[in-house]
Amino acid sequence: MSICAIDSHVHISNAAFGGSLKGGRAALMDALYFRPDILDYFEKFRYSYFIRKNNPLIYAVEKLIMLAVAARMKNSTIEALASSMQAAGLRYSVIHPVYPYVSTEEVYNICDFKAFFPFCSPPVDKPDCLLQAEIDLSRGCLGVKIHPLIQGLDLDSAPYIELAGLAAARKVPMVAHFGGTPAMFGLNGAAGHLDARKLRTLALYNNNLTLVAAHFGLWQNEEVLSQMKDLDNVYADTSFQSPAFIKKAAGIIGSKRILLGSDFPIGNQKLCRDNVIAAGLTDSQTEDILFKNSISIMNFNKSKNNYYTHLANNVR
Repeated sequence: MSICAIDSHVHISNAAFGGSLKGGRAALMDALYFRPDILDYFEKFRYSYFIRKNNPLIYAVEKLIMLAVAARMKNSTIEALASSMQAAGLRYSVIHPVYPYVSTEEVYNICDFKAFFPFCSPPVDKPDCLLQAEIDLSRGCLGVKIHPLIQGLDLDSAPYIELAGLAAARKVPMVAHFGGTPAMFGLNGAAGHLDARKLRTLALYNNNLTLVAAHFGLWQNEEVLSQMKDLDNVYADTSFQSPAFIKKAAGIIGSKRILLGSDFPIGNQKLCRDNVIAAGLTDSQTEDILFKNSISIMNFNKSKNNYYTHLANNVR
């Protein structure tokens, strides 16, 4: 299939490990000596999971994932992303900052609004959070990114509810990380595994909100699918999900609520695109996931200088 797809979920710059730059450097150094990369295992089996959140091995696995994530973040540059996109047959990537470790400004400054488009990640612990989000959306950011584990907030916390109201009013999507525990990011504390029922709380707060569950919940995918199936305003991206699960999800919620995502550089862009194609859906359903849904909810044609008003006609 020769479709040039849109990756709705990528990252640039180092994420935080251990809650500080010092902790991040230590994790990166540890990762240099850790082999094999456990993410290679998941890629080998096309993201088919052998673990669930009640598996006693889960915390050990998440510690290993943290080291693997740290190692992969070393290659999180715009040049590496461009090379990955070319190898995967991708034309556009949406880059997500994660406050407080990767700022909206850092991401915005490297986006050219030709191949790379930014989300914003507002300062959820600051009194000017909503004002800053307004400013960032007004200058072309395509949506709002929240990360409950790194930011230490529940999905139904007041800052997220307020941002959900803003996203709904501005008709842009809110993407929420879902899946895993703080251990995956070298962090301690927080609430542990996310509760998929709180996706419903956030989604039902405003029927006009478009909420995207990132990664389809990782190995909590069945929980996320169950909670979102009757909520038309909740979407999910395919990062770290197998062809079999993508096919199952499309059968339950339809192909129009699923977005292609990779979580580059942690996820493999080509594998994520190939997994959508390998799901065995119809051409129309596959196109929904690879590019049509992103165009529908992200308003590329309203971004900086209206540069991409022609995008919908140029994805092939």
